[in-house]
Amino acid sequence: VMNDVEASDVIKLGGVEAADGEVSLSVGENVITVEVTAEDGVATETYTVTVTRAEAPAPEPTDTCVQHVESDGAIEASWDDTCLSEKDAPGGGGDRYARFYTFTLDEAAEVAIELESDEDTYLYLLSGHGADGDTLHENDDIATGGMNLNSRLSVTLQPGSYTIEATTYSPEASGDFTLTVEGLGELDEPAPLPEPEPEEDTCVESLEADGTKEGIWDDSCVSARAALSGTGDRHTRFYTFTLDEASDVTIALSSDEDTYLYLLAGHGRDGEVLYEEDDIDYPSNTNSRLSEALKSGDYTIEATTYLARTKGDFSLAIEGLASPP
Repeated sequence: VMNDVEASDVIKLGGVEAADGEVSLSVGENVITVEVTAEDGVATETYTVTVTRAEAPAPEPTDTCVQHVESDGAIEASWDDTCLSEKDAPGGGGDRYARFYTFTLDEAAEVAIELESDEDTYLYLLSGHGADGDTLHENDDIATGGMNLNSRLSVTLQPGSYTIEATTYSPEASGDFTLTVEGLGELDEPAPLPEPEPEEDTCVESLEADGTKEGIWDDSCVSARAALSGTGDRHTRFYTFTLDEASDVTIALSSDEDTYLYLLAGHGRDGEVLYEEDDIDYPSNTNSRLSEALKSGDYTIEATTYLARTKGDFSLAIEGLASPP
């Protein structure tokens, strides 16, 4: 039978026996016959197979003047008459030698391109991949007056395809050049600046419980309110507290100087004045005292003086910060 292991076969292409069973296919239809002889050497069977070979596609033309750039780096190359610019040279008539470098951005990026050579360079950035794109940006010299004849572009580009044209100012200028590209990666969003830490106001102190505070007036802490007598800065100190419930609060300010006392709304030196007091018993007692029934909330004591430019020591006593029983 034909599927016996001792069966033999002969493969032919176009009636010609194939050596070693291998056939070379031509473009188009190829008729292959396989003649199989059983192990008895008598019984035979012929099989026919038609194989169609397609014509190989023509190779894509390769533009040796165009190179694709995948990442940042420096490229060393030369200008010669094999690659020409499609743009007229600013420095005279004749062919302008050029090289082209394409790249693609998936995301927006800051891209820097620099072209350096002993020749007077000229740099273009074109849209799309290829030498015939629209000119988006161009640069002649980094510095004017012949100080630096290299070229540089630093631009923010959106996602898309681009082509760098590295060429010269003058026609038929040949020679070596270096093209450096940076920024082909993603444009990182600038990290938000950290919120500045609020500067501690050393003129303001928080009170948590009843007690007495010893303080000093000097020119490091100044009141926003004008002195009642004299001209110049009015030295002061601030003390904040919070009442969770309504309370009768007494505040006493004593000093060898003539004192003045304010109670402000809120925490801070710029709150609205709720109460103020000058002398307990003028002229025998020029200390200050406030005794008020206060609602729950935030308050600030301003301990200051009657006169401008007064320096010295003082004591501030407060009672009633605890909630009433």
